[in-house]
Amino acid sequence: MSEKYKFRDPEGLYFVTCTIVHWIGLFTRKEFKHIIVDSLKYCQNLVENEITDEPEWYLYSSARDYAGKMGLLAVELLH
Repeated sequence: MSEKYKFRDPEGLYFVTCTIVHWIGLFTRKEFKHIIVDSLKYCQNLVENEITDEPEWYLYSSARDYAGKMGLLAVELLH
């Protein structure tokens, strides 16, 4: 690994991103597919998994729109 990718300051603040190389395997291999699907299911159960107390409190949830609050994306409400 190159020196430029090592974090040397234990007190430092770092921003790290990840890039998937040869990403097609992520969608074609069953073991990866299950990890992604399980992760999405986990995120859908915001209250049950103690991510938030109320679904509408979660910034990225459309439940905010149904609770009368403004979400991050435009949502067409179904009644």
